[in-house]
Amino acid sequence: RAKYSFVFLRCPFARLASCFLDKFVGGSPETEKYLNALGTRMDIGDLTFRGFCLSLGSPQMLSANIHWAPQVNFLVYDTYDDYFCLERFGDAIVPLREKAGLEIIDARSATRHGIDQLRRLDSPEMYGDAAITKLRALRASGKTPDPQALYDADLVGFVGETYAEDIALYNARFPGQSLFPTQPA
Repeated sequence: RAKYSFVFLRCPFARLASCFLDKFVGGSPETEKYLNALGTRMDIGDLTFRGFCLSLGSPQMLSANIHWAPQVNFLVYDTYDDYFCLERFGDAIVPLREKAGLEIIDARSATRHGIDQLRRLDSPEMYGDAAITKLRALRASGKTPDPQALYDADLVGFVGETYAEDIALYNARFPGQSLFPTQPA
């Protein structure tokens, strides 16, 4: 019955990389929630992005936390008046002001949420198998791997299957907006 409805969608590949680099490498309480859901007492510093992704292969783990549960699980309506792409966040400011009277303030830099304040490494090195301890050392020096450097072809395939509904919705609503990393044909 809403007069106006909207939703932000994020590229599933970027979303998982961001979750891992921000929450896990950054050392948020999400790591303890992850370990509890996993049912193990492993040293979180030994976890890799690959290990994190592969653990999401079980339905219990996939739905254990809002930061990595499929976005389609959160949709309230079958359709929305507007779909906004998080990667083009600024495109939503004017429509939301005009249609809903919302004044959007991007506070990510003020809250230090994310990895935007870190220098992204421009390196051919693949970081999908790098332990959190190595990634935390990079972070401590003000650096972070490029999120795409977490993926190899196997992880692209696994995440593509695991988040197939999210990817289909994203592609349907944002045709031509490339997913990262580009999915193999």
